[in-house]
Amino acid sequence: MIMDEVICGVGRLGDLFGSTYFGVEPDLITAAKGITFSYAPLGAVLVRKSVADAFLGEGPGFLYGLTFGGHPVSCAAALANLDIMLEEDLPGRARETGAYLRSQLEAAFADHPNVGEIRGAGLFLGVELVKDRETKATFHDSVLLA
Repeated sequence: MIMDEVICGVGRLGDLFGSTYFGVEPDLITAAKGITFSYAPLGAVLVRKSVADAFLGEGPGFLYGLTFGGHPVSCAAALANLDIMLEEDLPGRARETGAYLRSQLEAAFADHPNVGEIRGAGLFLGVELVKDRETKATFHDSVLLA
């Protein structure tokens, strides 16, 4: 199983990864942006040991070279960012702040006739806007573009 954590990972849901938030144990995790707080471009693939071991064996495995692979500035930014995230418990703060934000959104808009649902986790929240809350009918594109 491959989990794409580029958008919902690295603390946004209130846990370090979305997969751990939901109790899923993927074989591979893709991550980017959040691992450097977007200060420097970097992407990563975290691989379960059993998957990596299957490719290492006697051959060259995953060994390869890229012009931009392992860029030291981006890697340093990621390491510093992860240290700060863990030291300041930013995932925990996202969980607490997100719960507060969600409670305030629900208090203010839960009964609004154009709010279909308020959903999400941590600071990854959404307010579904609908034309009619009972049928969940959406607005027509012409209304949104007017």
